[in-house]
Amino acid sequence: MPWLTLAALRERFRHAVDADRKWREEAVEDFGFKWGTAQWNASDLATLAMQKRPGLVLNKIAPLLKLLGGYQRLNRYDPILLPRTADDFEKAKKATALTKWVLEETDFLNEESEMFDDGVTCGRGWMEVGYEWDEDTGRGHIFVRRRSPFDIYPDPESRKYDMSDAKWVCDAQWVDRDDLAAAFPEHADTIEAITASYDSDEDDRGDRYYWYDSVTSKVRLVRMWYRTHAHVDRQTDWGETRKVRVKQVRVASFIGDLILEDVESPYEHGFLPYMWFLPDWDGEGDIPRGIVRDLKDPQREINKRRSQLLHLLNTMANRGWFVQEGSLSPEELRRMELMGSTPGIVVRYNGTPPVSFDTTQLPVAFANVEQACTNDLKEISGINEEMMGMNVPASASGRAIELKQQAAITSIAGMLDNLRRTKKQVMRMLWGYRGRKGLIQQYMTHEMAVRITTDDGKVDFVTMNERVPVPDPVTGQVPYIDENGQVIAAIMDDVSTWEFDIVLSDEPTSPSTRTAAFWKLLEAARQGVPIPPDVILEASDIPQKEQIKQAMANAQAQAMQAKGGPPNPPGGVPEGSAPPTREDILRMISGGQPVL
Repeated sequence: MPWLTLAALRERFRHAVDADRKWREEAVEDFGFKWGTAQWNASDLATLAMQKRPGLVLNKIAPLLKLLGGYQRLNRYDPILLPRTADDFEKAKKATALTKWVLEETDFLNEESEMFDDGVTCGRGWMEVGYEWDEDTGRGHIFVRRRSPFDIYPDPESRKYDMSDAKWVCDAQWVDRDDLAAAFPEHADTIEAITASYDSDEDDRGDRYYWYDSVTSKVRLVRMWYRTHAHVDRQTDWGETRKVRVKQVRVASFIGDLILEDVESPYEHGFLPYMWFLPDWDGEGDIPRGIVRDLKDPQREINKRRSQLLHLLNTMANRGWFVQEGSLSPEELRRMELMGSTPGIVVRYNGTPPVSFDTTQLPVAFANVEQACTNDLKEISGINEEMMGMNVPASASGRAIELKQQAAITSIAGMLDNLRRTKKQVMRMLWGYRGRKGLIQQYMTHEMAVRITTDDGKVDFVTMNERVPVPDPVTGQVPYIDENGQVIAAIMDDVSTWEFDIVLSDEPTSPSTRTAAFWKLLEAARQGVPIPPDVILEASDIPQKEQIKQAMANAQAQAMQAKGGPPNPPGGVPEGSAPPTREDILRMISGGQPVL
């Protein structure tokens, strides 16, 4: 069947909504705990207000999430493309440079971090990868953007992390009615008439989601990307044309009882253009969960105990008085009830004086239990100060600090690994997989200049998809113009034809990670490990890198000249001066620190 009926589309959407209902209830509360707006329920707050008791919110979940988000941002990794054949090394370098340019243009680092924050909060983060046309500029561009986890409804039967077994995914969001009518002018009248209908498929917040909102003039649009099969003509090796059954991805857009379109996916990679990030996922009947889910009860206990402690402190100054019967007149007794805790009060009594209740003892157990709850938050989440090298003795060695960090990171290694899996799937959408073109090969066919780093560490620019006129095969003249007056040209570095095998690796991009790697190499060299100085230099971020490289080259030239080799190159070591030693170069790399 080439496309789905309206009934089938609505049934799939209803199935996804029903399956997601429990998760969405939990996810809304997860974000409320993160923001500190849902750590008390309404009935408890009403009871506290009636009893004139405080309801404090000591949000200790938000700092933990900020710490985890900061760790992810300080330890980002750039994807690099590695060839599997020896003939494609240069192409791989250019492809890596082109990939970095695309990711920078689409602000991928920030989008990835926002997706990560969504995932660790509510259990799901979403990324959409696609190509869109800008009518204002008359140009198209590839985008990789974070999507709200509440807009996307995946196939509830999907069990694989890369969603390769998902039959569909729904993107349901509110769009402006006029914009929708302009995008589908053939349905403009129907879109206008559908404003009275409503969506009976979704009711997961206690109120109905109408297809049309009369206040904002927005319409509920559902785009369902789904997998199906189609029969196409294929040419066999012996020249025969046969019908074959192939996999196909389609996208259907519908509102209410109207299908706006149902067309084949414009992308050739064969993937659904959405990818999720799941920090904790078993794949079998579980509800996606983030860090917040297990921290709710300890957070509630902290709020309640601190509120109760504050209530006790507020009431201890006037807890009451012991008064002997008949020792106070009715007027004095009334004054004690009203002003018993007022400084300077004068009490007249006969016989035994009034004695106040004991106000010197505070319930120490409250403070101890609260500290236990705070420790529970860190133990349950696995997030602590050691992740960032904090809360360690000043006298601790670098190795000790590193071991503490590794122990802290172990508990979150799974979610970081899932983040890499998400990024790998995004890269597959950009570069294709198993013979299918990715977005870069499909759409980046125009001539462009890309900045790359050469083998000697210098910055250079290469041109992709460059059209170079070819000479006439008979006369040798350039350009070669055919019989129709067209210039015959060859395309150099044609990105659309790059189909070499690619594997994904990671290299650290954050300064903290690169610096750590640099100092490890430098320390090994100081201990006598024969690491070439140029290798250490490449791992550093010092601004005088090129000058040091020149000094190293001059030193090598001087040594060769001393052995009867070629003379000094221009700008080499002056005659009569000694070339820098290995220790001198290491000292330059380490910023002047002595070499052990």
